[in-house]
Amino acid sequence: MTHRALTLTLAFSAMVSPALAAGVGFNLFAGVDLDSSVDMGSVTTDVANGYNLGLEVVVDVPVVEVGGGLEHGFPRDLTWVEHGDYQYVFGYGVARLGVLPFLYAVGRLGYAAVSAIDLLGDNVSGSLTWSLGAGVKVVDWFKAEALYTQFTGDLDSDGVSVRAVVTF
Repeated sequence: MTHRALTLTLAFSAMVSPALAAGVGFNLFAGVDLDSSVDMGSVTTDVANGYNLGLEVVVDVPVVEVGGGLEHGFPRDLTWVEHGDYQYVFGYGVARLGVLPFLYAVGRLGYAAVSAIDLLGDNVSGSLTWSLGAGVKVVDWFKAEALYTQFTGDLDSDGVSVRAVVTF
């Protein structure tokens, strides 16, 4: 996972450097992944709740916030696999569409590198990944979001996450 994680990190760094000069915003978030499962054809297992952390570079245009982000899902256990370990790194484009002054819809589309030791060995499954959800703008610098995320590919995984987003 380190090779792909490094590639995603370098790509994200390349996005951040010009953004600093352009005066765009940043969203730092921390969340909890809930009710996740992993399906690899003949093996299906639940994934223990886990934490994620990420950063987005965004630009506000009328009614829509658009940008790119990088999220890391910290290692967590696989319920039915002894010594199983599941984690991911997700690079994506993001859009938030304002519905009301305080309520918005959020969508993400990108690529995730998913590692599931004991299901994949030390291999990593890369996949197209998308998320849909909703958020509430509590104050100008703080948002709360709920997202449904689907990882596709050799290792299908989906789940719900809730997260706190700080804008600066």
